[in-house]
Amino acid sequence: MSRCQAVARPLARQLRQQCAIRPFTAGAARAAAATEEVQQTSSSAAAQPSPLDLDPNSVLPEFESNLIKAGKMPIGSRRRRVAMRTTANLPFEQLPYQAFQEARAILAADRQEKVTKIQEELEKISLLEKKDASLVKGGQAMKDTKLASLRRYVEQLKIQADINDPLVKKRFEDGLGDMNKPIYRHYAERKWRSYDYRLITQRIKQFNIVPDVLPKLDPVADVQLYFRQAKIPPARSSTPSSARTRPACASRSSTRARGSSLLSCSTRTCPTLKRTPSPSAATSSPPTSRSAPATPPSP
Repeated sequence: MSRCQAVARPLARQLRQQCAIRPFTAGAARAAAATEEVQQTSSSAAAQPSPLDLDPNSVLPEFESNLIKAGKMPIGSRRRRVAMRTTANLPFEQLPYQAFQEARAILAADRQEKVTKIQEELEKISLLEKKDASLVKGGQAMKDTKLASLRRYVEQLKIQADINDPLVKKRFEDGLGDMNKPIYRHYAERKWRSYDYRLITQRIKQFNIVPDVLPKLDPVADVQLYFRQAKIPPARSSTPSSARTRPACASRSSTRARGSSLLSCSTRTCPTLKRTPSPSAATSSPPTSRSAPATPPSP
């Protein structure tokens, strides 16, 4: 044996071991095919919606698009709809969870305490209103100041009495809240200030409305403007063809308004503005900002 063969034989033996192909059995292939078939069957069964998946009160997130295409909107939050599926249509306040019921008992006791304080403060207001202003230190001005302070405190107590109630929050999330009550106005204002308020203040700064147009502007009302049922976002320009029609205006203001207020419409439809014919009327565009005055200044 030559020296070259002696050196190459271990290398050839090692290469043959690495290139050896291990035959697979047919049983493993059949098992893999069966597993894949079961997965396809389960996925096809899950893709078919059940009656609960087509119910707006119990639809799951993956079937929301199908429900919206059918012309129905999901009701409430996703957490609420899952709870409705798993509790056999039990009332929300009767959910069979011990921790939930214990928490509701604590919240009920706290609410009763707040209601007692409200009654006490209302009695103070009634006595102060009947009291002659000459008997109050500071006269009529001090009497009015005390009455306003007591009324603000009563409004705060009304909000604190119901702010932790899960039923109140559920009604607000379902869109069933009565805006004549302070707690629902508080929820609506907090939701507005979480995004829409920040957006409009950002647009005010970006377009230099303050201080170029107004020295100070603090939005305190939620105003939505629609042209042909299309919502106009803040600071977005609209085409003359869409702005030629009468806009629809929806506004909601809080009772805790401070500073300057936005121009808003009390009805669903804004009144039509009378235009005087002028050569520049055809080229001028309507004001696009919700905070802009009705008659823009001339350039």
